[in-house]
This record gives sequence, structure tokens and C-alpha cells, in this order.
Amino acid sequence: QLLNGKLEGFESGLCWRRPDGSVDDLGCLLPVAEETGLSITMGRETVETVCRQLCDWTAHLPLANLTLTVNLTHRQFYHSDLVAQLKRTLAATGAKPEQILFELPERMLSDNMDSAAAILRRMAECNVRLAVDDFGASLAPLNTLLRLPIDVVKLDPELTAAATSTGRPSAVLDAIIHLGRALGVQVVAQGVQTREQLDALRRRGCELGQGNLLSPVLEPWRAQELARVGHWAILPDA
Repeated sequence: QLLNGKLEGFESGLCWRRPDGSVDDLGCLLPVAEETGLSITMGRETVETVCRQLCDWTAHLPLANLTLTVNLTHRQFYHSDLVAQLKRTLAATGAKPEQILFELPERMLSDNMDSAAAILRRMAECNVRLAVDDFGASLAPLNTLLRLPIDVVKLDPELTAAATSTGRPSAVLDAIIHLGRALGVQVVAQGVQTREQLDALRRRGCELGQGNLLSPVLEPWRAQELARVGHWAILPDA
């Protein structure tokens, strides 16, 4: 979301509903899913759901031009059928690829840079957008942005928190924002929690952000209502 209030899109998340009606995310189950290979099936079904959701939103809100983000797991990203499956899904659903943003953690790129670069280039040929998650969390060099077809970097929440401080983390934050602007890469501040962080990020030139201050987790129908309004608003007691 733009830090000036305009809604740009949403990040998809897997959740499950408990018998009592409460909803939890599936983050705690992902290690098991990765170990068993279930994450590949889950990932494929998530991409299909995201494509169908985008088509539905486009039909109801043709001027919104929303972006929907999909997180890739390690096994899903390196699976041999990833790009072919993506092409099949895009063709079957009719979703606009430029509205889909695939993101993967910075550490996943560091595992095997050459293989990751080859996969990302093939994905970029499908016209989807690509993001590095938790950027700045590890020691991956900034020239990663020069070697890979990355459209977006999503800051590690610790760097977002550094917006209100001084010192090395604050300097790294400024460097990434300026480098992103120079390379034409969007920078998203993750984990925006306070008004102070929001104001500090605006002053530093970071235009996009996400976090509890901007919006809680929403079910699809509520996200569509927010998209219909077209902007977010901080609650008075935030």
C-alpha cells in the first residue's frame, strides 16, 4: 500500500478455520509441508486461487488494477514444473500476469544464486512481477538487484523499525531506498506498526508499506470492500 493512503494490492495468505470459528494462519505447518512435499501441491493451488481471485476482482472493480502477492516456498520455487504450471494456470484462468507478484526470501536466493537467477528469468518471461522478501536480513550483497530481474524488494521488519532511529541499520535503510529508486525497483516497508514509523518512512522516501497499522488480515470479501474504497485509513486509536 502507498504510504500516502492509496491501496495498491494485497498479500495472499493460507489460513484455516478452527471448529470454534476462529482463523489461524498455516505458517506453523509449512516446515512439515516442505518436508513431505505437500508444499508443492499447496503452492500450485494457491497460485490457481490467486489467479481466480484477481479475475473476480477485475470483473467487479475494473479500475482498481490491484496487485496480489504470492509467497513461494523453497521446494515450490525449485520444482521443475514451476514455470510450466504457471503458464498453464495463467492461460486457464485468464488472469493478468502483471498483477501477480511472486515473492521469495532473500536467503533462498543465496542458497544457489545461479539456479535462482535462471528460474527468475524464466518467470519474468511470463510477465509476472518478482519480489525479494525480508531484504537486508542476511549478508546477501546488494548487487543481487543487478543480477536478478527483481521488481520489488520488501524490507526486513527490523529495517522498517530502524526508520525511527539512527546508526548503521538506519543508514542501511536509506541506502536500500536510494538504490531501489536508482534501479527502478520498488521498496516496500514490511511490518509498519506505529505512526512514528509511518512518518519516518515517508520522510526517507519510502512510498510503499504493509503492516498491522495499515490493515489487519482480511478475508477476500472484506479485501474487496477495502479495494472498492481505494484507500486505507488508520484507526483513531492506532
